[in-house]
Amino acid sequence: MHRIVATALLLAAAVATQAATPPTPQSARALTLVKQWVHGQYNNKPQFERDIAAKVPAGEIHRVMNQFFAPVTVEVPGIEGYLVYQHASADGSLEPRTLFRIGLLQYITDPDSGRLIQRELNFKNGEPWKNAHQKQELLKKATMADVNV
Repeated sequence: MHRIVATALLLAAAVATQAATPPTPQSARALTLVKQWVHGQYNNKPQFERDIAAKVPAGEIHRVMNQFFAPVTVEVPGIEGYLVYQHASADGSLEPRTLFRIGLLQYITDPDSGRLIQRELNFKNGEPWKNAHQKQELLKKATMADVNV
């Protein structure tokens, strides 16, 4: 009985592996661009200022957000793909008290289409992960159980 179950599991894994679509040339190019572009600090202050100048209704104005992105340089066994640490801050600083929306951007190839997809993985409890880009050994411990997808 165990041999039948083991054989069935191996067969299912082989079929799943064969069914996965390889990355498309476009997804490989997109990942190259992600690696070039998705790092550093950014904010949307110009967008906010355009909203104000255009007299956008108060409930629709984009709030000013400061974003920080840093490539993850260690292997994170619990989360596959190319990973980028991210957080938002109230003032653009790295001061822990101002940080929120702490997580990872995950770039993986969709097995059905071969396209590159991005998932935002925000830590359920961001406190221990604040400024993890500065202590990347900590990121080795991250798993999918630590994040909301």
